[in-house]
Amino acid sequence: MYGTIARLRVKPGSTAKLSEELAKYPRLKIAGFVTTMLFRMDADADECYLVVAFKDKETRRQRARPQAG
Repeated sequence: MYGTIARLRVKPGSTAKLSEELAKYPRLKIAGFVTTMLFRMDADADECYLVVAFKDKETRRQRARPQAG
């Protein structure tokens, strides 16, 4: 399994909306997608870490590459 870990600073009060958007990903049936996880920091509720996992290195690489055109 391969993925991305990102540190995010969200606007105050918008963490719930971000969580709602991330909850949609499994229903999109993205090839090779495994899961997303969002972690909020106790010390600062507006600081989050996002984990996105894919089944293999190639799928992760393809999904990370910006679309051409």
